[in-house]
Amino acid sequence: MVMGMKAFRVTGRFKMGNSMSVFSKEYTAADKKQVEDKALADLGSKHRVKRKDIQIEKLEELTNDQIQDSSIRQMVEGK
Repeated sequence: MVMGMKAFRVTGRFKMGNSMSVFSKEYTAADKKQVEDKALADLGSKHRVKRKDIQIEKLEELTNDQIQDSSIRQMVEGK
């Protein structure tokens, strides 16, 4: 694990045309602000969504047993 890196899960919704799409994504970062910025940048670049059209509903720090993404788990556990 890179020192100071923690695992987080971000869930929310973003505007896609005339409807709202739901998302849930896991990230590693040092703090919640970095995770929020990563999520907004990621969704904005992949789906061409403006930050104002993305609603983050939940941002939670994860324990090792709560991590679902294997690449995130490897980064946190350092294996």
